[in-house]
Amino acid sequence: MKSFLDLAGISARVRRRQSRMTRLCIILSVFLVTAIFGMADMWLNCQKIQAIQQYGNWHTQFIGLSEEDGTLVSARPEVEASSWYDVVNSHLDEDYTVNGTRVAVCGVDESWKEIFPSTEILEGGYSAEPGTICMTQNAKILLGVQPGDTVTLALPDGRAEDYLLTGLFGDTVMMAEQDGAGVIMNSGDYRRFVGQPMAMYVQYKPFIRIHRAAEEIRAQFGLAEDAVGNNPKLLGISGQSDNAFMQMLYTAAAILSGLVAVSGILMMTGSMNSSVAQRTEFFGLLRCLGATPKQVKRFVRREALGWCGASIPAGLLAGTAVCWALCEMLRFLAPTYFAEMPRFGISPVAIASGALLGVLTVLFSART
Repeated sequence: MKSFLDLAGISARVRRRQSRMTRLCIILSVFLVTAIFGMADMWLNCQKIQAIQQYGNWHTQFIGLSEEDGTLVSARPEVEASSWYDVVNSHLDEDYTVNGTRVAVCGVDESWKEIFPSTEILEGGYSAEPGTICMTQNAKILLGVQPGDTVTLALPDGRAEDYLLTGLFGDTVMMAEQDGAGVIMNSGDYRRFVGQPMAMYVQYKPFIRIHRAAEEIRAQFGLAEDAVGNNPKLLGISGQSDNAFMQMLYTAAAILSGLVAVSGILMMTGSMNSSVAQRTEFFGLLRCLGATPKQVKRFVRREALGWCGASIPAGLLAGTAVCWALCEMLRFLAPTYFAEMPRFGISPVAIASGALLGVLTVLFSART
């Protein structure tokens, strides 16, 4: 034995039964933090998936950019993906028709699947070649068409052109409610034939300050403030929104985690104080053998950290298991709202928070 600190491991093994309450307090604290942060992370993942499915995987849209400007925006280092997109007659209240049936008409470019990943091609495929379109699957029933057929797209002003139908994609909720079909055509044909300006939808890379990046782009190309739009739900989930509800949610999570940390510190402090009080004679012998007060404090800290070795992993495993059970229960009880809750998801945030808080709580309790 080279120092008094070498006694900490021996003492912990000898007094394993007496330290059960302290180790249980560590496990409970780590378990609560892991479960809280894990469920929050799973819920955010669920909300993110739902937001992407409903609104697309984009953060900012810019209206009024030229094609050359759009190329410059796509090349910016903070931009992960971008796509041109626009839609007309989404409410089917104008005479945009295919073979006499009113349709909504969307214009996209080749990268649109990165921005709108929920759009699923069911038959055939999307083609960026001029003179080709895709339609929603219900066009098979409403119009009696299928991939490979030639259809006629007509505009309210009387102009009409023939297009080759190359694919069918999943019906949208709006089209299903209005009993109408949708058309997707490449951006070149859309600009030429439909004649509507298109908006650029931009997805940023992780850890980018989105509002600052959007403002830089707006200023660079001289766009008006109302020419910049946001995807508020996706921004809120990313923690980059001024939405009051999201701010309240994050505040509540922080307060709850703080309460758990304080409770853990109080529990462990009480347990360790009791442990130290029961070993007054032992610490007195250490002092008689020449240990300084500083060495005794280090001894208590080393012993406390030794308890973390098994207690923290146990708390992490228990918290993760509870997260899995709760996610599965929510998927079963309310699939409408929680169908996208991850199954057997591992939350790095929850694991890191549980382990860090466990160590810090033990150190603070030992110091106290």
